[in-house]
Amino acid sequence: MNQGLGPKYQEDASSYERFVGQVKNWFQSDEDKGIYVMPYEKIGQVMLFRVYERVSYGIVIKNSIPIYVGDKIQTPE
Repeated sequence: MNQGLGPKYQEDASSYERFVGQVKNWFQSDEDKGIYVMPYEKIGQVMLFRVYERVSYGIVIKNSIPIYVGDKIQTPE
C-alpha cells in the first residue's frame, strides 16, 4: 500500500491531498511547484462491441489496476 511516498496521479489523490498540494503551490515558485505530467501507461484492454457516431459500448477484458472514468483509450500499437 502506498504510504504517501513517491509521485501520485492527481485523479488518485484524496480531496485532502489535492487541497494540501494547492496550498503548497501558493507559497512556492513556479520551478518548485513539483507538478509533473505523468506518462500514459497501459493498464488494460477493452473490446468495443457497439460503435455509434457519438458513443461506443465496450467491455474491459483485461486490466492490471483499477480503471476510472476519464482514463484514455487508444488503439494498440
